[in-house]
Amino acid sequence: MKDLTEYLKKAFEFKNNGDYKKSIDYFYKALALDNESAEIMTELAILYSKLCQYDRAISFYEQIISLNPENFSVQLQYAMLLKTIKEYKHSEEILLNLYDKEYELEKVSVELFHLLFINNNFEKIVLYYNKCSNKLNNSIIFYYVASAYSQMGRKDIAEE
Repeated sequence: MKDLTEYLKKAFEFKNNGDYKKSIDYFYKALALDNESAEIMTELAILYSKLCQYDRAISFYEQIISLNPENFSVQLQYAMLLKTIKEYKHSEEILLNLYDKEYELEKVSVELFHLLFINNNFEKIVLYYNKCSNKLNNSIIFYYVASAYSQMGRKDIAEE
C-alpha cells in the first residue's frame, strides 16, 4: 500500500477511533510521499498534542509556519498549544500578530484576552479591546473586559 490516499484514509480511521499512535504511523507514511504537506504536518501536530508530546507538536507547527508564514490557522493552533503548556510570552506574541491582522478576530480575541487575564494584564485587555471594540460582539470578550475594568478598580465602567 504505497498510495497517498490510502495512507491518509487509514490515518484518519485510526485517529477517529482514538488510536493516535497508529494514526501517526500512517500520517508519517503519507508525509514520506508528500513531505511539504501542511495538512499532514498539522494532523501530526494535533496528534502529538493529544499525546502530550508537545516538543514534537511544536516542531511540526514551526515547520509548517516556516513553509508558509501566512498560514494563520496553524499559527492560531500553535498559539493555543503554547498557552496550554504555559509558554505565555510566545503565545501572546503570536496572538497579537493575528489580532493586528484581524484574523478570526473574535476567536483570537477570546484566546488573547484569556491569556492576558490569567496573567493579570488587565490594562492590555482594555487597550486591545478599545482598538477593535466596534468589531467585537461576544459575551466572553465582554466578560474579560468587564472583569479587567473591575480588577483595575473601575467598577463604574465594568457595570456598563
